[in-house]
Amino acid sequence: MSGPVELRCSVTSREADEQLFGTAATATTWLLLEYDGRWERKAYEQSDLPDAVIAWLARQEAALPDARVQLIRQNPRLAPDGIAFFVALARETDPLLVEFSLGGYEDLLSLDLSAIGTDADPYVAQRRDEPLFLVCTHGKRDLCCALRGLPVYVEATELAGASVWQTSHVGGHRFAANLLTFPHGIAYGRVEPQHVAEIVEATRRGEVMPEMMRGRACYNEHVQAAEHFLRSATGMHALDAFEVVEAAPEEPDHWQIRFKERASGELYTLDVAAEKSDFHVYKSCGDAEPKAVTQHRLLHFKVKTPAS
Repeated sequence: MSGPVELRCSVTSREADEQLFGTAATATTWLLLEYDGRWERKAYEQSDLPDAVIAWLARQEAALPDARVQLIRQNPRLAPDGIAFFVALARETDPLLVEFSLGGYEDLLSLDLSAIGTDADPYVAQRRDEPLFLVCTHGKRDLCCALRGLPVYVEATELAGASVWQTSHVGGHRFAANLLTFPHGIAYGRVEPQHVAEIVEATRRGEVMPEMMRGRACYNEHVQAAEHFLRSATGMHALDAFEVVEAAPEEPDHWQIRFKERASGELYTLDVAAEKSDFHVYKSCGDAEPKAVTQHRLLHFKVKTPAS
């Protein structure tokens, strides 16, 4: 395939019409730390943060449920004074976003992140109601992220100002530009600057844009795919329209997922197959060879009303 080598992973994915859905990184606890230094390939691990802070972040990542650390920054900086640190609990029910303003990185060491969201939560006053938008621009990890992400970041800051941050690697470089919204942990892919206004407005309304969703971070890839098929069938865009009742493998590559519609109580059962593609794409710009990828197919869809 011809074309600039720095764009080959996103180009091959787009040209192959690879599915976006079922590809979002899975994590329920997101630690988002402002750091304006150089982002190496492994962002926080190879940073110039104090050793004690790097060790603390690693411990939190290991101890907290499905945790993931992201470095974030703004250029130009629009946030209030202090070093920004956000903790998002991107769970299906009652997601939370907590915002801290640090005087120095060592302030992290005194935080008890395990208490967030509990009955004894000492950080209720730091909870943030306004959504947060992250755009991956991590060029050291993959050039597609910087080349496609930066124009989206610029457009997003025009619309949502200090609520928008650049972020380090979120996975799926070939789907750049990648944009995430919190507290719900919704990942969008192949975002262009002209799409940003729709995503921002939908998020503020409490809705999603299913056609651009890679998935919801609290779901595994099979449930993410099932949500896509469900929203496509029902046309429902409300963030909290559904909850997962059951998700279990029938076979290694065959999952049955059952959702309940919160408003009506209707149950939706979807059988989803995960299959290797018959096409090949570059997963990253640095890959030597393209590879087959997982694609999802809807096998069966059933609706059951509460009375039936």
